[in-house]
Amino acid sequence: MIWISYSTNAFLRFPVDVALAKIAALGFDGAEILCDRPHVWPFDDRSVARAARAVRRSGLRLSNVNINTAMGLDGGICRDGPGPALSDADRGRVEARVAYTRAGLRAARAIGAEVASVTTGPARRGAWKGAMDALGALAEDAAELGMRLGIEYEPGFLVGDVKTLLRAWRDVRHPALGANLDLGHARVAGEDLGRTIALCAGRTWNVHVEDIRGRIHYHLPVGDGDMPWGTIARALLETGYAGPLTVELYTCDRNPVSSGRRSLAALRRIFGGASRVER
Repeated sequence: MIWISYSTNAFLRFPVDVALAKIAALGFDGAEILCDRPHVWPFDDRSVARAARAVRRSGLRLSNVNINTAMGLDGGICRDGPGPALSDADRGRVEARVAYTRAGLRAARAIGAEVASVTTGPARRGAWKGAMDALGALAEDAAELGMRLGIEYEPGFLVGDVKTLLRAWRDVRHPALGANLDLGHARVAGEDLGRTIALCAGRTWNVHVEDIRGRIHYHLPVGDGDMPWGTIARALLETGYAGPLTVELYTCDRNPVSSGRRSLAALRRIFGGASRVER
């Protein structure tokens, strides 16, 4: 059954325990946890134990632990950018990002997650091989922890569309490496969303959902843009997807509760007719 989750990155103004309590109170089935400031960082025993307690207290399922950003290393928070990236030219920053992601994976497992996500960072000539080597090593780390790792592609990134995602899978060839499929990013990239969902079927560990207006990369509550939700629902159901839909609204950190409530209600309407969304 498809189930609906909400990312804590909409709650950048709250600690992780408050964020999870608010998500549970809204009626979501699960949550994605941001593995960065201000939710799980640093990756020490205290912050990890706090997150684990908050998950247990909330009763929420974990859809994903989001290690897409590493702003903890640069002193910011996730809405300001990705921090050190796997595609950076500076080898020291690449190594810092790999170490950060490894620590994040260990933290994610301790919290109880089975899935985590990463991004490559911005496209840069000459960065492909190094980034793929890093992804292969991180996928192996995830597998050793009993986890799966999803690449989240984003327009303008080294892995920036479904075409480069499929290339990454071919080059890395690790069964633990799949997709954290952000359908808004696919829309911004100009993709046919039904085709994208089909191409990623069987290797999609988590689906990020938000609304998009046109092809402008700005996350909106579900119902506020013009995403083809009927196409999305049909494609997910036809391909047998039975995982989480994770609402990702880091742009709505000033009104995360009302934005989440509206998105949840819209998704229940969209998927309710197919009787495939958990309640």
